[in-house]
Amino acid sequence: SYAAWSYSPQPSPAQLAAAGTAYPAAVLPFLEVYPGLNAPPPFGTPARNATMERFLSIYGDYRPLYEKARRIVGNARSPYAAALALESWLRSTGGFTYTTHPPRQGPEPLLDFVLHTKRGYCQHFAGAMALMLRYLGIPARVAEGFVSGTYDGRSGTWTVTDHDAHAWVEVWFPRYGWLPFDPTPGRGFLSAPYSVSSPQFRVSAAAKLVDGVAASLLNTAAIHQDLSFGDKDTDVAFLGTDIRRARPSPGVAFGLQHRGGSLGKLFVLVVAAVVALLALAKAVRRHARYATPDPRAQAAACRADLRDFLADQGIQLAPSAAPEELAAVLRARLEVDGAPFAAALAAARFGPPPEADAAAARARAELAGLRDQLRRRLGLVRRARGLVSLRSFGFAG
Repeated sequence: SYAAWSYSPQPSPAQLAAAGTAYPAAVLPFLEVYPGLNAPPPFGTPARNATMERFLSIYGDYRPLYEKARRIVGNARSPYAAALALESWLRSTGGFTYTTHPPRQGPEPLLDFVLHTKRGYCQHFAGAMALMLRYLGIPARVAEGFVSGTYDGRSGTWTVTDHDAHAWVEVWFPRYGWLPFDPTPGRGFLSAPYSVSSPQFRVSAAAKLVDGVAASLLNTAAIHQDLSFGDKDTDVAFLGTDIRRARPSPGVAFGLQHRGGSLGKLFVLVVAAVVALLALAKAVRRHARYATPDPRAQAAACRADLRDFLADQGIQLAPSAAPEELAAVLRARLEVDGAPFAAALAAARFGPPPEADAAAARARAELAGLRDQLRRRLGLVRRARGLVSLRSFGFAG
């Protein structure tokens, strides 16, 4: 037996705003913006802007992204306020569109996405938010997995397909660890109350944290308007998401409409391919056994062929079973007359050379007829089970 332990924090906006920036050494690599280079200083570091100017004077490819992030978050008082501003901007108020067919982009796709096209799928949204947070000195990473799919209340089951694959952002906070944010519009919602992608998020609880954060590009009024809060302290009605049709699971949960059985189709194709490969392997092995002119070797191949066929049907025979024993098993277990095959097999195996060649040919012909009788006797289901069985390869089961 074993025990499993999971941790699913649900901090409030106020708790995250007060979490601070005491980042341990293990988290600092998630501030890197260029592999192998020293990461930008953490959020709130004295004279950070001057340090970033020196950094960008050398590594300035993403300066426009950094400057855009600074304009969006304004004078954010905490990493949480900055994360909230970026999530809101990408998800709701920045004019972005979710599409699985984004326009062609240049050598820096995230720059093109944020500054020009504003059209992309979840990897674009998550990658842009994570990189912008890192430039601001906030540990962030992209997480990939699946949204929760579609819940069937009658059976108590979730249906998850390949259409539910998703990417989101995780931000590290002292005392809470990695927490998810979802900047992709229309892809569902989080159950935790700190994210604007959560139906539990309330502007009134976060208003003091949001006010003054986003300068001209993001402000409390914009959040109220674009997320349909109005003047009431109500839950978020998300763009492209019908919350009534989804049921959140504890912790990180997303709602998404069921979009077909593509994963099921893929599974069927994979199974069919495996079955075809298994059948091919058996056919190749059978053919290789007969690749000899020696009648005694051909007789041994006939016996091994029949043994494998019976093994896949759950009937085990000793490798040394005599032809008469094979016939007896066929008669007793499957009610098939194997005497002609046994006689030809014995003549090919033990007869004099002039007669062995003809006996080997008869044994192969008798075996072919015997296999046809066995297939008709067994029926489709048992034959299918035998086809996919691995007993003839020495695997028990």
